[in-house]
Amino acid sequence: MAITRQDIDRLSKLARLEFSEQEKAALIQQLNRILGYMEKIDELDLLPRTELDCESGEATPLREDRATAGLSAKETLLNASKRHGDFFIVPRVVRKSP
Repeated sequence: MAITRQDIDRLSKLARLEFSEQEKAALIQQLNRILGYMEKIDELDLLPRTELDCESGEATPLREDRATAGLSAKETLLNASKRHGDFFIVPRVVRKSP
């Protein structure tokens, strides 16, 4: 299966995106390369294995899942680059849309 110009036109219309002819040609080439890589992956034998790759046969040691004492709020805030009272100040991640 190969990506065609009609596929790009249809997808850009659905996504409400506009591309120049050069951008469309580049997208077709890039997407077809990605599909080529996917076809190569399809050739691999990826069936589940019954045996583990680990040859020792030993089980992974587990610890009890419980809370530890940890640091106090004052100790934790000692390394804060910016803080406001007992809180960290971090950069905003979500931006308002224009």
